[in-house]
Amino acid sequence: MSHRVIQIIFLPALVFILSACTPATFQKLKTPKPIKSEITVVIPKDKENKTVWIRNDNSNRNNKNIQVVNQEIAETFYAAAIYGKRNGYEYFALTNGNVNNLNGFPINTLDNLIGLYQFEEDDAKKYYKPRQLVSQGHGKSIFDANTIRLQLQYFKKPIPGLFFYNIDEVIQQTDKYMSN
Repeated sequence: MSHRVIQIIFLPALVFILSACTPATFQKLKTPKPIKSEITVVIPKDKENKTVWIRNDNSNRNNKNIQVVNQEIAETFYAAAIYGKRNGYEYFALTNGNVNNLNGFPINTLDNLIGLYQFEEDDAKKYYKPRQLVSQGHGKSIFDANTIRLQLQYFKKPIPGLFFYNIDEVIQQTDKYMSN
C-alpha cells in the first residue's frame, strides 16, 4: 500500500478511536439571557463522576473596570445555574480545591463571592497574602490568569451543615451585575 492510502484509511480511524477515549464532553452553553462571555461546560463521560466544570476563557481580570470583571463572574455563575436548572437541580456546591463548599467553604451567594473577590484583589495590591479565590499558580482556585473556572457538583436537595448555592437565588442575583 502506498503511503497516501494508509493516510486516507487509517488516519480517520485513529481520530475516531481517540475521540471515543476522551474523558469528557465539551459544549458551549446557550442561555436565556444574552451573555457576552463564551461559556464552556465540561461534563465527564464517567457517570460516577458528578463533577461538572463551567469555564469562561474570555475573562479579563486584568481589566481595571471592576464592573466588567463582576459581569464576567456573574455570567459564569449564571451559566452554572442555568445548566443545573436545565438538568433538574436546585443547588450546587463549588468544589475547587481552595474554594470547596463540601469542605466547609462558607460563601454560598454570588454577592458574597464577588465581595470576597474584590477584597482579595484590593488586599493583594497592598500586601502579598495567601488568597483563596485567585490562583497563585496552583490551579486550585476559581480565577486563574484570564479564566474563570468553576468546578461544581449539583444537588437536588441541600445537605444540612454545608453551604450550597441556591440556583434560583444565583439567577436572581446576576441581574444587577449583567448589563442588557
